[in-house]
Amino acid sequence: MNFLVVLPYEEFLNKLTGILNQVFQEKNEKMCYITLNKPFMEVHRSLNDAGFNDDRLFVIDGVTKTVLQNPPEFPNCTYIDAPSDMEGLITALRRILNEEKPATILLDSLSTFLVYSSQEEAFKTSHDILVTSAMAGAISVLTCLRDDAESEAVEKIKKVVDRVILL
Repeated sequence: MNFLVVLPYEEFLNKLTGILNQVFQEKNEKMCYITLNKPFMEVHRSLNDAGFNDDRLFVIDGVTKTVLQNPPEFPNCTYIDAPSDMEGLITALRRILNEEKPATILLDSLSTFLVYSSQEEAFKTSHDILVTSAMAGAISVLTCLRDDAESEAVEKIKKVVDRVILL
């Protein structure tokens, strides 16, 4: 199963926290969180403040290495070179799916892909996330800002996800 969740900019963080809460608190499952716009330390701090258990969260961080060449190591964090490092992202995702077997993959966000890559590359990588996750039996949740919902890449993603959710 895979979803595209379209969120308003003003409520993005609150709605995203709600999604995380549902996976962690209600379903009690492992999750892989792909962050392309916040460094791991900020994600880690925010989730700790909200009471989330880090042991079930595996983060792919596409931000930190753009500012720190040798970031500190954390057991549940994999750094990729940049938000535009699509190959590194898929490689890291495959490793986490094989080793940790998370039930849910959450991409924050497709809108960020559109900043760092072409429409076609954003669609291809998002589609790769969906297929790779599905082959591992994981649920995929791709997020995007409402302002980007009409972009070419997002329109294509709408055609291949199981459900589009407008919040």
